[in-house]
Amino acid sequence: MSDQSQLAGDASPRRPRPHNRLAALALSLLTALALGEVGVRSTIGSPLAERTPLLLVRTHPTRGWEMLPGEVHYTYHHAVAVNSLGLRGGEVAQTKGVERRILVLGDSLVYGQGVGDDETVPHYLERALRSAAGGDGAWRVINGGLRGYGTAQELALLDELAERIDPDVVVLVWYWNDLAEPPVERVAERLAPWEAVAFDLGAPFAGSARLRWRATQVLRKSALLMFLHDRFKARSGGNQEPTLKEPVAEAGFERLAAHLDRFVAAGALRGFRPLMAIVPESASLRRAHPTREMALRAASLAAASDLEVIDLHEPLAELAAAAGRAPIIPFDGHYLPNANRAMAETIAARILAQEGDAGR
Repeated sequence: MSDQSQLAGDASPRRPRPHNRLAALALSLLTALALGEVGVRSTIGSPLAERTPLLLVRTHPTRGWEMLPGEVHYTYHHAVAVNSLGLRGGEVAQTKGVERRILVLGDSLVYGQGVGDDETVPHYLERALRSAAGGDGAWRVINGGLRGYGTAQELALLDELAERIDPDVVVLVWYWNDLAEPPVERVAERLAPWEAVAFDLGAPFAGSARLRWRATQVLRKSALLMFLHDRFKARSGGNQEPTLKEPVAEAGFERLAAHLDRFVAAGALRGFRPLMAIVPESASLRRAHPTREMALRAASLAAASDLEVIDLHEPLAELAAAAGRAPIIPFDGHYLPNANRAMAETIAARILAQEGDAGR
């Protein structure tokens, strides 16, 4: 009997114990997450960690907000020093002497979100101009980019600083989302009660705002979590394509035409050469995209205002084709240093060509 029981026991399949099943499930889940993390990092890249102090801004009556002069902050792991004019970069002398000064106006693309001081469009532009002049230090390019600015704010900054800077050339850098201008007066009023507000949080860096920021930093440790977060955010917004609704875009183009006329008039009044540079949406670099039509329409408006236009689509499309992906910072969307350099060199070539034409 005992032999039969033993044989019967040997013949019966053993069922896995519950804790073994849970361990196998956990292992499978962890493996899937690890593979997902590796996959996202290999195709998109790794999210950059942010550091404090964050960019601080304060209220401004005509521009909505401004950076705090003398303040030091970080854009991811890159330190940024704000000069006495409230701009990124070194101090600008009261008188320019023999300098040929170029003021580059724009938003975070000009400011240099996510890149170092020596990786911004204005920096590369200055380097390209000096290199063409055989190292001549007479060229000085001033970074007039502020995060979140629209064209009206950029022209307000020009009005405010043109006499102080005395530029020979002003480059207005335009991006399609400039068509949707921020409510400057309302923002200025909202910021007025505080001496300083963290730009990314819209509130002082304290209390619940600080806790939200810390929670975001936990999220940024994982490329997979950032990917899922961005997908969910895009779907919940009901629109996965970066573009504008037609009524907003049409109103924006109407304002843009007036802005460009004002820009050209300012150049004639103050004696600087106005240029407009159009930065493409990264999604348009490798496929057809509605923002490309917006860029071409903006270029047409500039031409109607007798304003010379520099379309920066081609040099960036070449970089995207060579790399097989858009040259942007992962999980951020701003352009990488090599893209900033390509844009700057294209602008420099146009400026130098104009200088040559003027000298003939």
